[in-house]
This record gives sequence, structure tokens and C-alpha cells, in this order.
Amino acid sequence: SSRFAGTYHNVFDLNCLLQFQLELSNRYNPEELMEKVRANLQILELIAAEIFRRVSCQMNETPEDMRIDPYTMSIDDGKDELLKKSKDPNAFNAVESIKADISKMWLKEVRAKSNEYAE
Repeated sequence: SSRFAGTYHNVFDLNCLLQFQLELSNRYNPEELMEKVRANLQILELIAAEIFRRVSCQMNETPEDMRIDPYTMSIDDGKDELLKKSKDPNAFNAVESIKADISKMWLKEVRAKSNEYAE
């Protein structure tokens, strides 16, 4: 942890989050707004999938490019179940731009004990 003490990560270094910020002042008619909400939700789903993908790779030794469905997968599912669920047609492929953004904020790769912080 001392390795990262005093470091700063600007969330706007992540292109996907910067884009959200830049579009806040845009005005949309109702139809355009709903389309923008759908597009933004897809980006958030891809971010969630990429974070899950990285954690699962570290904890469950799943492939770095495994397809992810953040709605049906749990980190506690275990490797075999996650690999099975990754074949679902609703699972997301890794997206290079999202991977690059998440890489900017990812601090370190460690395998934590499953109940390290549980009381």
C-alpha cells in the first residue's frame, strides 16, 4: 500500500468518464435523451464487465478475455461456472478502449484472502 500512498488518479483520465462529463451540458429532445441514456448504460455495463473480468482473472484464474455478463455472474461462482456463463449470448466481449481506461486506474494485482476484511 505504501507503493500507492500519495498517488492521485484523475477520473477524467478515463476517456469514457470524460465523455460523460463533456456531454452534461448537451440538450436532447426526449427521443435523443433516451438513446443517450441507453448508450451510456452500455458503457457502464462494459466498465462493470471489465472490472469483473480483471478481478475474476486474479481470484479465479479465468482468462483475461473472458466474456462477462455482469447481471448473471458472481465472483463467488468459481472458475468452471464462470466459464460456462461466459458462453451466454448476453455476455460482453472485452472492449479495448474500456480495457485501456480501466488499466489507468488499476492499482495492483494481488490475490486477497476471501475473508480478509470480514468481521
